[in-house]
Amino acid sequence: MEQKTTDIPIHIPPVIGEYGYYDPRDITNHWVINVEENGDHKYGCVYSSPVRRIHPYFITCQGIISNIICEVDDSHRNKLKKN
Repeated sequence: MEQKTTDIPIHIPPVIGEYGYYDPRDITNHWVINVEENGDHKYGCVYSSPVRRIHPYFITCQGIISNIICEVDDSHRNKLKKN
């Protein structure tokens, strides 16, 4: 049986050692992370989970978080979308 997104534990802010997920829909902040598989490449992350889940739409699993670089405030972007 496939797990629904709401059925998995999620952590905001994300936790190093868990899978980082990015969902571009209506976010107010996200974090810039590195993942174990890709060294210094930078990825966006909205939340993390100890569970790896393949999402059919929108949400991307970036990999296992090895470093959290910074938090990004996207609230200004959402205000621009609404205008």
